[in-house]
Amino acid sequence: CMFISGVGGTFCFLGTMKLASRWFTGKNLALVTGLIVTAAMIGGLIAQTPVAMLADAYGWRSIFLVLAITEAFLCIWVAIIVKDKPDDLHIEKIQGLKEFKNSIIYALKTPTNWIGGIFTSALNLPVTVLGAIWGVPFLMQAHHFSRSDASSVNGLIFIGMILGPPCAGWLSDKVKSRIFPMFLGSIISLTIILFMIFSHTQTHFIYNFLFLSLGFFSSVQILGYTIIIEHSKSEYAGASLGLSAVIIMSGGTFMQPLFGKIMQWHW
Repeated sequence: CMFISGVGGTFCFLGTMKLASRWFTGKNLALVTGLIVTAAMIGGLIAQTPVAMLADAYGWRSIFLVLAITEAFLCIWVAIIVKDKPDDLHIEKIQGLKEFKNSIIYALKTPTNWIGGIFTSALNLPVTVLGAIWGVPFLMQAHHFSRSDASSVNGLIFIGMILGPPCAGWLSDKVKSRIFPMFLGSIISLTIILFMIFSHTQTHFIYNFLFLSLGFFSSVQILGYTIIIEHSKSEYAGASLGLSAVIIMSGGTFMQPLFGKIMQWHW
């Protein structure tokens, strides 16, 4: 069931990004990409404590049933309202096995797809490694936070990831550059992580600020999707985004256990 959910979730995100590439031009594409990621992160936030509280009150089976019915109505609404592209936009449709093969080859041979995917995967690691798994134990063991305090501080990474993407997209569109915000966000994120590792301070406020800032500035990762869309032929944008998704998910898949091993080796 989890595997099938993961497959379905891939279509949701990549399909939305593909639609964005058709409906929005370069001057506001980064902002729209940021809003899409923010919507996804809000969904992830709601799926944690709020859903757990509802499940405790009404039971997991009832919650799953409500979610399934809600999603069924959402699918019907999307089918009725959403259009694939503007009426005046002509796009060559990929049909047949040969065209599908060509789209995959094009995605693999385009350097920007690899650069954008690796960049996004690297900037996403603070969320997948620190936010999802090791943030709470790190704060408890290295800085002697209580579990509840550590959880509240760690959750600020995700709040930063909700607030950051639209700001990164807006800045990128405003300065008409993708590289400058990507470079700036990367350097600031690295600086924050280094301060977390080597600082001996245990102030609650400072760590609230650091975790929130890390989520906020690492959200420049959304510009990786933008450059992939902008440097791909329209008919191959889906294949390019698909390749980037494989790279991005591979980063978290391999780094989470590797990070645990590294800690075990150097405890």
